[in-house]
Amino acid sequence: MGVNDLKVTPFGLPKIKKGSWIRIGGVRALNIYVDHHFNWFQKRMIKWCFGFTVEDDSVE
Repeated sequence: MGVNDLKVTPFGLPKIKKGSWIRIGGVRALNIYVDHHFNWFQKRMIKWCFGFTVEDDSVE
Protein backbone atom coordinates (compact mmCIF):
# COMPACT_ATOMS: atom_id res chain seq x y z
CA MET A 1 0.00 0.00 0.00
CA GLY A 2 1.58 3.23 -1.14
CA VAL A 3 0.74 6.90 -1.26
CA ASN A 4 -1.07 6.47 -4.58
CA ASP A 5 -3.49 3.99 -3.02
CA LEU A 6 -4.90 6.50 -0.51
CA LYS A 7 -8.41 7.80 -1.13
CA VAL A 8 -8.98 11.52 -0.79
CA THR A 9 -12.32 12.91 0.27
CA PRO A 10 -12.85 16.53 -0.78
CA PHE A 11 -13.96 18.79 2.05
CA GLY A 12 -15.61 22.17 1.67
CA LEU A 13 -17.93 24.44 3.57
CA PRO A 14 -21.32 25.14 1.98
CA LYS A 15 -22.14 28.70 0.96
CA ILE A 16 -24.41 30.42 3.48
CA LYS A 17 -26.51 33.34 2.22
CA LYS A 18 -27.71 34.64 5.58
CA GLY A 19 -25.95 33.95 8.82
CA SER A 20 -24.26 35.48 11.83
CA TRP A 21 -20.77 35.81 13.25
CA ILE A 22 -20.30 34.96 16.92
CA ARG A 23 -17.15 36.62 18.26
CA ILE A 24 -15.57 35.15 21.36
CA GLY A 25 -12.78 37.17 22.94
CA GLY A 26 -11.34 40.64 22.62
CA VAL A 27 -7.87 41.22 21.17
CA ARG A 28 -7.39 37.59 20.15
CA ALA A 29 -10.87 36.69 19.02
CA LEU A 30 -12.39 33.45 17.80
CA ASN A 31 -15.02 34.04 15.10
CA ILE A 32 -17.63 31.34 14.52
CA TYR A 33 -19.93 31.60 11.50
CA VAL A 34 -23.41 30.09 11.94
CA ASP A 35 -26.27 29.83 9.47
CA HIS A 36 -28.82 31.43 11.79
CA HIS A 37 -29.99 35.02 12.09
CA PHE A 38 -30.53 36.07 15.69
CA ASN A 39 -33.14 38.62 16.69
CA TRP A 40 -32.28 41.57 18.92
CA PHE A 41 -33.40 39.78 22.12
CA GLN A 42 -31.28 36.70 21.37
CA LYS A 43 -28.26 38.92 20.68
CA ARG A 44 -28.73 40.77 23.99
CA MET A 45 -29.11 37.55 25.96
CA ILE A 46 -26.03 35.96 24.35
CA LYS A 47 -24.04 39.11 25.15
CA TRP A 48 -25.39 39.33 28.71
CA CYS A 49 -25.12 35.62 29.63
CA PHE A 50 -21.95 34.58 27.82
CA GLY A 51 -20.18 37.81 26.84
CA PHE A 52 -20.12 36.89 23.13
CA THR A 53 -20.74 39.47 20.41
CA VAL A 54 -23.17 38.51 17.61
CA GLU A 55 -23.11 40.30 14.24
CA ASP A 56 -25.38 39.64 11.24
CA ASP A 57 -23.86 38.82 7.87
CA SER A 58 -25.36 38.27 4.43
CA VAL A 59 -23.87 37.57 1.01
CA GLU A 60 -26.42 39.54 -0.98
